[in-house]
Amino acid sequence: MARPGGSHLARSQPRAVSPGRTIRRFIVRFALTWTLAYMLLVFLPGIESAVQRATTVSVGLTLRMAQVPVEIRDATLNMDGVTFEVIPECTSLIASILLLSAMVSFPTAPRVKALGVVAGLTGLWLYNMLRVMVLLGLAVHDPDLFSFIHLYLSQAVTLVFVWALFVTWLRVAVARAGT
Repeated sequence: MARPGGSHLARSQPRAVSPGRTIRRFIVRFALTWTLAYMLLVFLPGIESAVQRATTVSVGLTLRMAQVPVEIRDATLNMDGVTFEVIPECTSLIASILLLSAMVSFPTAPRVKALGVVAGLTGLWLYNMLRVMVLLGLAVHDPDLFSFIHLYLSQAVTLVFVWALFVTWLRVAVARAGT
């Protein structure tokens, strides 16, 4: 039986969601995910220290494999008499939360989100290892340049890298949604 104003088939068609509503949902989900992840760090401070140690060990072992003499102790690296402490901000943790929050909040299939998160977090970890190795090398060979790059350039490049990973993932997510 037909309904007033249309056929019974109109009922089975999905409702179009306005772009503005989709964007608002993304922003709210992003803010909630970011907040929950940050709260997790506050209530479980061991996460930060574990990531600090993992970053230190990853960088130290990579340098050793490249035949670079480096001493690894807790969250510090010592190379050529320079002690380099890996503090929480030196890890990829905050950038990972940013990327994860964006990917999880974007409206796409769970499998696409999961693949993006795994690939994105792996990429961020590798990028951060390279960043720390470059900074350590600068701390040893050019302390003035180290200070400038560490304080100003490094943070900006990290944010650009997170953005590039997210945009790349978005292209894949949108392409998969179209197939």
